[in-house]
Amino acid sequence: MVFDKIKRAMSGSREDEELSNEYLEIDLNKGEEENKVLVKLFALKQYDDVNEILDALREGYT
Repeated sequence: MVFDKIKRAMSGSREDEELSNEYLEIDLNKGEEENKVLVKLFALKQYDDVNEILDALREGYT
């Protein structure tokens, strides 16, 4: 799988010597996808803070 190759390349581990002979081709002409994912960071210090997190999840893009 492509993600496994990327993960191994970024981790810096050289368990697999074949990795140095492989490459990852990226299609720069591919159209932009409409679906986006928004990553939000929350600090849950008290139980009452969970409402803000749940509201963000209910929006559907987090």
